[in-house]
Amino acid sequence: MPITTVLRALVVTEIVLLAASVLTVLLPSETHPAVDEYLEGPGAGPLVRLIDADPTALTYVLGVLLAVFVVIYVASLVGLLCLKPWSRRLYVLSFIAGASLYLFMGSSLVDPISATLDYLAAACSGAILATLFLSEANVIFDARTPNKSLERTREG
Repeated sequence: MPITTVLRALVVTEIVLLAASVLTVLLPSETHPAVDEYLEGPGAGPLVRLIDADPTALTYVLGVLLAVFVVIYVASLVGLLCLKPWSRRLYVLSFIAGASLYLFMGSSLVDPISATLDYLAAACSGAILATLFLSEANVIFDARTPNKSLERTREG
């Protein structure tokens, strides 16, 4: 199987897993009031506290930055699907930014379905990164080569 097909399958899988994970928010769940109180109080991280606070200029700036992050992440995934050379760097930067956000989130309680989907999406992200840098696919995304698919570079 061509490495481009594998890469595209991984990207589509990550998109599906993350979409499914977001949809798990709609699932009914019940937590003990003490857990809710902890997660909203001492267990909340600085980012969650800022988002839950009364709207200020800072909360709007954070909202805009979050929207920009999501747009960059989606653009990197679309770029990877289209095998665009710029998408590898953008994906890595969005991966690092997304992973860094967890440092400021605080404690969280995740239902088993959502946690499983998040875990699989993280494994998929790792597989994408490995494919981008440790396989023949790195030829496609190398800035010194023209934008050609791996199959065409093998023929010529």
